Amino acid sequence: VERSPVVLFNLSQAYGRSFQVDDLNRTLEAAQRVDGELIAQLASLQRAKNEGFVVDLPLEVEAAWTRALAGSSGEALAAELRTPLAPGRLGRSALDASVAFAAALLFSWAIGARLRTSRSCGRCGERQCAPCGNGVVRAVCADCTRLFDHPEKTDRALRVQRIEELRERDQRIRRLETLTSVLLPGAAGLISGRPLRGLLGAVCFALAGAAALWRGGIVPDPLVAGAAAPVAFLGVAALAAVLYAASIAMSLGTGEASS
Repeated sequence: VERSPVVLFNLSQAYGRSFQVDDLNRTLEAAQRVDGELIAQLASLQRAKNEGFVVDLPLEVEAAWTRALAGSSGEALAAELRTPLAPGRLGRSALDASVAFAAALLFSWAIGARLRTSRSCGRCGERQCAPCGNGVVRAVCADCTRLFDHPEKTDRALRVQRIEELRERDQRIRRLETLTSVLLPGAAGLISGRPLRGLLGAVCFALAGAAALWRGGIVPDPLVAGAAAPVAFLGVAALAAVLYAASIAMSLGTGEASS
């Protein structure tokens, strides 16, 4: 690089601006010995510009890729984004975060194992607890069991009225579940009893929103030029949105089939 005529020419201009005439002449002579024709062309451009002309050296491709890939880990940016959600040691150490989450999970499991849980009736939604059911919590309450499994023990008019009320209740619940599934990311999978599908829907929704909102990139990407980055981000957002819609449709279909 030191014997490059362009570098020597630029160095001579720097000597000239600092009024180091001897160094200017010596460097310009060295540049002429390397490539006199090029130096003559640059000198003519300098006379035309008449404003301290220097040559911009193109950056080598290998150097550009080395710089771009060396700074692509994103650790500093990731740490800055984690700080509001996981400050302190939880955000700095994956091991500490894993231990903390595992401890919380074990503590919750231990507390839950000591509690006798209640559940809703699968037909009318009435809550049932273990003490009220003599230590047993059934999927269907006693009233609904008598109504549907032993109709001869109930009045026909009251039975028809009760069945109509339960039918209207089921319709309201299905409409509410459909609305919740569409508006709340991940709810469709939970409602249909598919938690992993709900997690996939929530992740796809978050990915689609983030890619669309930050389609220009959170930070300038040295590996992408022009409009390539927004197009790539919008493509990711569109794909995530399609997967999110598919997860909702599959969950709603599963819920209707089960009902």
